[in-house]
Amino acid sequence: MPTVPEDHVEPAHPSRVNDYDTLAGAYTAENEAGIMNAYCERPAILALAGEVAGVASTSPR
Repeated sequence: MPTVPEDHVEPAHPSRVNDYDTLAGAYTAENEAGIMNAYCERPAILALAGEVAGVASTSPR
């Protein structure tokens, strides 16, 4: 029986990578223009993040 090292990782199947790429554009567009992101999610994340790399979380996009 051949042995496989515990840290061996199989590369992702190409069709699975392409599925992600296909959905990523639509997800990004919805996040940029979506009302839920604009008024709820983004302000909450920015408030939690606080000061990051010298940029205040209240700074505009």
